[in-house]
Amino acid sequence: EPSYGLDPIVRRSFLSTVAEVVAEDGATVLLSSHLMNEVERIADRVIMLHRGRLLLDVPLADLLARTRLLRLPADFDLSRLDGRVIRTDRSGGEWTAIVANFSDDDRRLLPPAAAVDALSLEDIFCEYALREEEKEENPLSSRVESCGD
Repeated sequence: EPSYGLDPIVRRSFLSTVAEVVAEDGATVLLSSHLMNEVERIADRVIMLHRGRLLLDVPLADLLARTRLLRLPADFDLSRLDGRVIRTDRSGGEWTAIVANFSDDDRRLLPPAAAVDALSLEDIFCEYALREEEKEENPLSSRVESCGD
């Protein structure tokens, strides 16, 4: 946590310096942090680990652009999303699903009443980590499907 404990002004200065070094020198910087808002501000590629296991290794822009929170009618068939569902919850007569690699083609599969929302990097990490914990608790769970990434 390179910026842990720094006041906001010094933290911003530190992150700006890191970004300048990358831009000017073409250097690669490996930043290990749990502060996802900082990672989201400066990273161009994200590697997510949870309990020592690799969850993701993707360009940040792709991850943010293609991971979506869907709210769907309870009768929607989630298998239409080709196993890219990260996590689901069914309550109050609707599905809530986190979907990886969501595209415009996927949007056409959804009913008009569906809601599609973006997620922050922190939300995405939490969903992947929770999926892994659910797998550990119940390896045969049908609720947890493989991610397309």
